[in-house]
Amino acid sequence: MHWYHGVFIYGPYPHHHDHHVVYHETVTTQGQASSTSVEMEPAPLPNRKVDRDNAVSVGLRTGSYMSGYEAGGDFSDFGMGVAARFRPVEALGFELAYSYHDDTFDSDTERVTGLLQPSLQVFAFPWSRVSPYASLGLTWTERSYEDTWQNGMDEVVSEVQDKSFGPHIGGGLELSIGKNASIDFETRAIGYLDAQEDGTLPGAVQATFGANFYF
Repeated sequence: MHWYHGVFIYGPYPHHHDHHVVYHETVTTQGQASSTSVEMEPAPLPNRKVDRDNAVSVGLRTGSYMSGYEAGGDFSDFGMGVAARFRPVEALGFELAYSYHDDTFDSDTERVTGLLQPSLQVFAFPWSRVSPYASLGLTWTERSYEDTWQNGMDEVVSEVQDKSFGPHIGGGLELSIGKNASIDFETRAIGYLDAQEDGTLPGAVQATFGANFYF
C-alpha cells in the first residue's frame, strides 16, 4: 500500500521520475491575449515482476501429515497430491487440493489418510517474486488406520475407519520462477469438528512443498 499522487495504491511502488515539460508561448500585438501550452511526458508504468491477475495454475504437492492419539502415540506420514488454483485478482486465490498420505506405501501399511481441501487464499505483494500468503478453508479427511504402538510397557492397537471434516488455517510463501511457474511452502493446522474414533486427536498439522504452473 503506497501513498501516490494523493491516493493509496495497492501495487508495486511507482518509479521515481521527472516530468519533461515543454512550454509554447505566443505573444501577439497589444490588446490581444497570449496563449501558453504545456506538454508533459507520461509517467512510466510500475515495475511488475509477475502478473497473476485472472491466472489459473495446476500443481503438485508433497509433504507430511502429522497427528496422533490421545493416549500418547503420534505419527508423521509422507504424502503426495495435486492442486488447482484460480486467482480472479492477483491478491486473491481459490484453491482445491487433494493429497494422499501413507505410513509405508506397501500392502502392510498401518495408516492411510486422504485429504480434500478447498481454500480461500490471500497473497501479499503478489506482483513480486516473493509473496507470503494465508489460507483458510475446509478439510474432508478419509482415514483407514490399524496402528500398533507402545504406551509405556503396554502395546496399543488402534483401528480407525472414518471420515472427518473441519476447518483449516495456514500460512505459506510462494516463490516465483520466471513468469509462469512457482514453488511454495505451506503449513496448515486442521481442527476436526466431529467425534474422533478410538481416541485419535481432534486435529492435525500438514506441511507441504509444491510446484505450480500458471496459465
